[in-house]
Amino acid sequence: MDKYCIITAQRSGSAWLVSLLDSHPEIEAFYELFLTGPDKNKRLDQFHTYRSNHKKSRPAATFDYLDQLNHYPGRHKSIGFKIMYNQLARFPEVMAKLVLERYKIIH
Repeated sequence: MDKYCIITAQRSGSAWLVSLLDSHPEIEAFYELFLTGPDKNKRLDQFHTYRSNHKKSRPAATFDYLDQLNHYPGRHKSIGFKIMYNQLARFPEVMAKLVLERYKIIH
């Protein structure tokens, strides 16, 4: 299974891109997993919810959280998520995970 990450700025049309990708039957696309506001991802908890439920500290919590994508149910050929620049600055360990796991980057 291929994994991807959309790295983007606000007001760039990235929500539309996630929606388009997610409409494909072989692609699973998640909105901002590291957002602390309202949750658009009905199928996967956001990071702040996961971390408070699992009582883990960073960066281990971040790595464990993103590992959920490796075991996400379904027969998807590709799975990924969107992250904003400001979220990536707050969670720099995400970039390490993207590199280590060889995510494809959509910029």
